[in-house]
Amino acid sequence: MRSHFLFLLSLLLLVSWQGSSFSAGRLIAHDSYLVPAASHASIESQGSMRTVRYRESVLSLKHEFAAQRAIKREEKKEEQGEEQKSKEARTPPNPGGALFLSLAMPGTGEIYAQRSVTGRSLVFWGVEAVGWVTFFSFRASGKAEEREYKRFADEHWDWARYRNTVSTPDDTLASEFLGELYEKDKGEFYEEIGKDNRFIAGWDTSLSRTTYLSRRDKSNSLLRTARYATMGLLLNRVASALDALILAKRGMSLNVSVHPATGEGRIALKKTF
Repeated sequence: MRSHFLFLLSLLLLVSWQGSSFSAGRLIAHDSYLVPAASHASIESQGSMRTVRYRESVLSLKHEFAAQRAIKREEKKEEQGEEQKSKEARTPPNPGGALFLSLAMPGTGEIYAQRSVTGRSLVFWGVEAVGWVTFFSFRASGKAEEREYKRFADEHWDWARYRNTVSTPDDTLASEFLGELYEKDKGEFYEEIGKDNRFIAGWDTSLSRTTYLSRRDKSNSLLRTARYATMGLLLNRVASALDALILAKRGMSLNVSVHPATGEGRIALKKTF
């Protein structure tokens, strides 16, 4: 309002100044005997100075008016932002949404339910990161060791050497059984030639068999740890989902909103159940 009043006042001054200038011009042109000729230049100089000052004042008022409008726009944006934040804070979290978020990525449901990153979400994130690192590293090591013990078995266990010892019907059945495994399930085949004493004759030395079993046990241990890591990842998701669900339900049952206390400059907390 103040800027509008100043702008209107400047316009009225301009109109009055133009009227006085016009009257002074007429006085100089038609009644030159009333004003000495030497003062004409002084009057014109004063008029130009007034014009310059007037233009400067108008520009200053325009700049001030534009600055005030910009300040008001910024204040309005800030008020809208605060109102949006207050609205989000008053909106209770959805338990189903919190549950789904934590199942997809542990810790995100807690952030949604608590409206901020807390220690709970960081713990679930940390467990998730450790679980994936453990899974990939141990699985890769276990698979590498598996390829090594199979290559070792191919070098030190021989079909011809084993079949030379087949002499009884039971040995024949065992040989046929091992042949089927070799054709259909290589994993079971490599397991049987190591742990089943009926197939010891296929090894070149007993030390080779011992070395093979040691490498195979190491591979199985590494792969077992990788499987445990996947179980840990699953449990971490379930724990995070249940935790986020509880937090979201707690946020629904106890919704705290802020209201200004009447008559005093204090803040009152209102609990709604």
